[in-house]
Amino acid sequence: MTSENAVDIVELGRLGLFEVLGESYPSRDMAIDLLNRAKVPPARMPVFGEPSIALYWRTVFTRVNHGMDVPGGPLSIVRAALEDYPGNETFLKALNGKQPRVRRVLCLMSSPREAARVRLEAEYRELRAIAQASRGSLEIEQSMATRVDDIIPELLRQPVDVVHFAGHGTARGQLVFEDRAGRSAPVEIGVLSNVLSSVGQLECVVLNSCYSGGYAQELLKSASYVIGAAKPLEDACAELFVASFYRALAARKTVPEAFTVAKAGLGFRKSCAAADMRIEGR
Repeated sequence: MTSENAVDIVELGRLGLFEVLGESYPSRDMAIDLLNRAKVPPARMPVFGEPSIALYWRTVFTRVNHGMDVPGGPLSIVRAALEDYPGNETFLKALNGKQPRVRRVLCLMSSPREAARVRLEAEYRELRAIAQASRGSLEIEQSMATRVDDIIPELLRQPVDVVHFAGHGTARGQLVFEDRAGRSAPVEIGVLSNVLSSVGQLECVVLNSCYSGGYAQELLKSASYVIGAAKPLEDACAELFVASFYRALAARKTVPEAFTVAKAGLGFRKSCAAADMRIEGR
């Protein structure tokens, strides 16, 4: 165990952490589920509840604290517990008041065509379902039928980690939004990149649009990673990739890890196996 992840077991005991864990996870099955989510192997832990549930948790933390290779150390258990009990004061104190990271995704969706609009609405419902099942690790905000005038207000509404554009792109390096009449309003990618940069550095920009792969270098001025397709992508393939990518982010994977998971998942559909999804990073 590195000093970075080691904890003061005595201090955690003074906080009453082990008693609270015992009250929150009173059965063996509940305890094992928590340990599995925290990447702690239950088989290497003591018998549950002996001599008491609080002492069981104290022993678990002590074993993880002394040499077990667990990502995040003993506090990974507290982080997993906080997903079940958001705002629990004891868990927050054990983490020095720091809540686990929440990724905020802003979906800018635009398509003047009615048929495509229906597809985008279905895509958004899928993303919302993923966020609702994420135990608070992922938040999705939507701007449907996004007009050019909507972009800056949406970005300023609250801090954003990921901007997801779903709609259409052009071979001339433009993303197509809408005007006040619902007509196509192409925006140069350089202009959009400048706008994104002006409100703060993003973790990632996802372009679920045709011809999006060529935009990466320009958008890397405003984001650490840019994800897109180098060639036009079938709707079914785009939906499959997006769902897998955001499920991986909800599971607290890094952006490159989530991309790898989503790209591998395209192999489940024969027509998507050759899809040329790409990630560029700084």
